[in-house]
Amino acid sequence: MHIKYNFGLQDTYRYKNIVYVSVPKCASTYIRGLLQQIPFEKINFSEIRGDDKIFTFIKNPRVRYISAIEQKITDADALHLMNDKSFLNFLNHIAIGDDNMIPYNIRFKGVTKQTLFLPCDSEKHSVTNLLKHYFDIHCPEINHEKINYDVERNSSKNYGHNEIPDLRTRTREFLDKNLYIHKGMFAMIYDEDLETWKTAVSMTEHNLDQYLVSKYGINNNDGTDKHNIIR
Repeated sequence: MHIKYNFGLQDTYRYKNIVYVSVPKCASTYIRGLLQQIPFEKINFSEIRGDDKIFTFIKNPRVRYISAIEQKITDADALHLMNDKSFLNFLNHIAIGDDNMIPYNIRFKGVTKQTLFLPCDSEKHSVTNLLKHYFDIHCPEINHEKINYDVERNSSKNYGHNEIPDLRTRTREFLDKNLYIHKGMFAMIYDEDLETWKTAVSMTEHNLDQYLVSKYGINNNDGTDKHNIIR
């Protein structure tokens, strides 16, 4: 299968025919920490095959965008610019600033039909819960007891002044109140992402088991064993 786009080795992991493609700002650090405990191997995005079962996590596009902008500002020690109306106006005219802001429909161009989008901001299911359900169906041989699902929370962090959680939260809240990015260029580019996210949330919260196989041509209602589906 020819795929034109390539997002680097650090973004894509394979286990048999199961492929995880990370999306920045969507629990990707946590998930990569888990996959490193399972025999997932790093691959190139262009190595994805037409019969692979791809999964990823996404969130509300506006929330992701705000988070990406906040990270850029705090990492650049540019919090003082929050008082500059010209700077805020400048932000309102940026739709894609870096890899953290690439829309889902662009990032997964060419493989959308075989990609299962899972919401990392579901009110009903945590990321951990969704991963466990996904593994139970598609990788039943994986032993959950050998996986440290608290891998991120148990890691020690030495926060710099730009990494203090409260500071970053306040910055995101300020941006959310002062940017009107739901209009104009942002809406034109991210409308498809918004629909993809809404569908993922709705399907996940209404019929999780069915949704987890919906992109792979598997029918759980025909009497087949949903666990016996991996090559």
